[in-house]
Amino acid sequence: MRVSIILCTFDRKDKLPKVVRSIYSAARRTLGADIELIIVDNGSTDRSLEVAHSLAIDAPISVQVLSEIAKGLCRAKNRGIKAATGQVLVFTDDDCEWAPDYLEVLLRSYRDDNGGAAIKGGRVELGDPSDLPFTIKTERRMEVYDGSRHPGGFLHGCNLAVPRAVFETIGLFDENFGPGAPFRAAEDTEFVYRAFKAGVPIQYIPDLVIYHHHGRKTISDIANLNWSYQIGNGALHAKHGLADRLLLRASYYNARNVLFEVAGGQKFDPQLGISHRQLVVPQMLGIWLYLFSSIGRVARTK
Repeated sequence: MRVSIILCTFDRKDKLPKVVRSIYSAARRTLGADIELIIVDNGSTDRSLEVAHSLAIDAPISVQVLSEIAKGLCRAKNRGIKAATGQVLVFTDDDCEWAPDYLEVLLRSYRDDNGGAAIKGGRVELGDPSDLPFTIKTERRMEVYDGSRHPGGFLHGCNLAVPRAVFETIGLFDENFGPGAPFRAAEDTEFVYRAFKAGVPIQYIPDLVIYHHHGRKTISDIANLNWSYQIGNGALHAKHGLADRLLLRASYYNARNVLFEVAGGQKFDPQLGISHRQLVVPQMLGIWLYLFSSIGRVARTK
């Protein structure tokens, strides 16, 4: 099985070497495995593209370095997908670090599935313990997404493996979502949910580990990021239809929890100071922005 690793980067020249070298270390432990790395620079203004080219010299695996000047993480991801030759495509971020056995675990999981058609993701641990515990997932048991809860956070885009056949079935990442796009987040959630609705199995593999050096250390940093995430989740709801039963149920519980919170109930995340209101308000804004934007108008005419 050939595996293509797609790593998109933007202005992270200092962090890029850490993730690339961790990928090389993981690849060295999979003797005989067919691995390629595709680094896509998304119009960096620092020396990230130059650093990427230097990291490709004498690499232990095949490396392509591409430049996608059109802004948007999903544009860069889709550029990498089109260049990839693997049967499984793995996505990670430029502020991450792989566990040494990452590829061993991934390849074993797909072998156990006889190749399998499942999208797989895994644990996202803090790379720096001084960062706040956000954008992580640390559950230690395997899970299969069953549609009983909102898809957000079930798998993370920095630790995501997708069989090529999935793209052939449901298409690429929606370039209206994610950093650099009109809706600045939820590109991974939108893709995973679209795949789930098409019948693709979605698996969480806890032994598939990366470490996220996200660098956010203040409550205001988290509040700003959460705002973007929830606008993206609102746009996701609008794209998939306001009557979508799963997303509608999640919105109902969020709204109900706002009332409980006003009456003295617990916040959504007391440790990070995130209230249920901080979920509902930007989600409603995201729905409105999607429905009344040119994106939403075009989507409704198709």
